Amino acid sequence: GHSSAMLYAQPEPHMPAKVTLEFKDEFPVLVDALQTGGMGAQAWCNTLTSRLPKGIPVVVGATAGMRRALEDGLIGEVEIEKLREVLRAIPDAQWSVKVLTGMEEAKAEHVALTACARWSGVVPPDGTSVSLLSGGGKSMQVSLGDNEFLSLNLNGFEGTDYLKNMGLAVGVPAWADFVSRSVKLQITNAGIEHNQFRGNFVIIEMLLW
Repeated sequence: GHSSAMLYAQPEPHMPAKVTLEFKDEFPVLVDALQTGGMGAQAWCNTLTSRLPKGIPVVVGATAGMRRALEDGLIGEVEIEKLREVLRAIPDAQWSVKVLTGMEEAKAEHVALTACARWSGVVPPDGTSVSLLSGGGKSMQVSLGDNEFLSLNLNGFEGTDYLKNMGLAVGVPAWADFVSRSVKLQITNAGIEHNQFRGNFVIIEMLLW
């Protein structure tokens, strides 16, 4: 995956949040930093503290890339706890880290999408809630209105391997077929009927798909 940082400012709860600072891919991926031989938690955090204003609450939210790394044994809870220790030691700051579950990631994306839709005046014609299809690097989040959430185990970066190994003409349809079959299987295993995918969907981060 990649690491990015954004600083939000929101004058009032009902007003749109403004991104006052954003930078991405300018410091190592968190999983790479925490692995043996990586730069380590302290150096990784230093890259952030040197860029962000002092004394503001900062949440380090780790998503599918971190979940996959923990499952594969690339890093363990020892490395996560070391990161927490470093964050707690930062003077005059309120820093925390959380490895989100797939469901938490899907719900968080839906909350953000709903807020953006409201601020942008995007209202479904039938008065229902917007739904989400989000294809990030290591997983794909789905929300069906405000009540049903899914995080599908799909590694979007594998799509580049299809293109490298097969070329565009063969790789694109092969990857599309793989994604289609994988998504259908995971949706079925989750007990969701295909006809539930109705309504007003907003598609984000879908370039990899």
